[in-house]
Amino acid sequence: MSIAVSKLVEPNVDLGNLLIVDRDPLPEEAPEINDEFLLSRTRENAQLLFNKIWELERKTVDNAYCAVLPEPTTRLPREKIIPANREPTKWEKFAAEKGIQKVKKDRKVYDAQSGEWKPTYGYRRANDNTKDWMLEVPENQDPMRDYFGERIQEKKDRVGKNELQRLKNIARHVKPTAGEEKEAPIGATTDVEKSKIELDEQIYRAKVATASVGKHQEALKNEKTKPRGKRSEFKSNFGDSGGERKRHMEIFDSLSTKKPKIVQSRLNAAIEGQDIGESEANSSGNKAKRGGMRQKSSIHRQQHFERMKKGRGGAPSRGGSRGGSRGGFSSRGGSRGASRGGFSSRGGSSSRGRGGARGGRGGRGGRN
Repeated sequence: MSIAVSKLVEPNVDLGNLLIVDRDPLPEEAPEINDEFLLSRTRENAQLLFNKIWELERKTVDNAYCAVLPEPTTRLPREKIIPANREPTKWEKFAAEKGIQKVKKDRKVYDAQSGEWKPTYGYRRANDNTKDWMLEVPENQDPMRDYFGERIQEKKDRVGKNELQRLKNIARHVKPTAGEEKEAPIGATTDVEKSKIELDEQIYRAKVATASVGKHQEALKNEKTKPRGKRSEFKSNFGDSGGERKRHMEIFDSLSTKKPKIVQSRLNAAIEGQDIGESEANSSGNKAKRGGMRQKSSIHRQQHFERMKKGRGGAPSRGGSRGGSRGGFSSRGGSRGASRGGFSSRGGSSSRGRGGARGGRGGRGGRN
């Protein structure tokens, strides 16, 4: 397949956007426009675009050749709408009405009292009246008032007012996203609680955004402080031996004087479990006396015993168990109680019961 492509009309190629616009008209005797025809035209246009890319300047990035694309020439429509202009704040509206122009202040000003250039704002600023060591008491005023503390408090009030105005401007400009929009309520009701929660959250985020993470921020009036986590404090590894001995003795005294605690629920559960165990044991004992069905484990032991006896040359009869006599036999259902040289009756029990073998009443070689 050839890589050379010929066009009647030169297509528009925008390598910055990797875009090609085919302006070649359809031939007069145009074939039927089907998938094969469209694939053929698409292949030619793609080949032409790649030919143009190979003519560009190349550079090596991570052992790979990359083409340096030029600036785009076609302006494509933007994905999202153009953002709206920010709504002016209350001060900006007031300044526009009064014709107040914003003047950039100098970073440092000359302090005539100290004869130095000091910062206009912040720490060790110039003309700081809160650092005065003496104040004149106005006439007809109480001389016992704390005028120094009033100056500091007035400054804190101004800072708090400015902070509140800033947060109100933020709350006024913040709009709910598409997922948070709700229908307008019916009537004159408003969602007051939600707006209050949002404002509290914005106030908290604005406070912790400072350099001190909100540690030196003044609380507003009637503001609820959020509880903060406490760090774990560990005792020092270095100290006097007397204090360490005292702590150890306190731990020992608390352990030695501690009385056992009885949990009533656990006690009742233990008693109930014991009663259930005893009832099951009694029921299993009664079943054994009545000649109930044996468990799988006892059957497996019986089969193993029979195989062992066959290997030794002995052949206990049907249903015989460990108590099979040497040279004798045990009847059907016989148990451990068969005596040596005798036999045990049908349904016999173990040697511990009445009529058992191994030294039972019948004696050695007797009948039970």
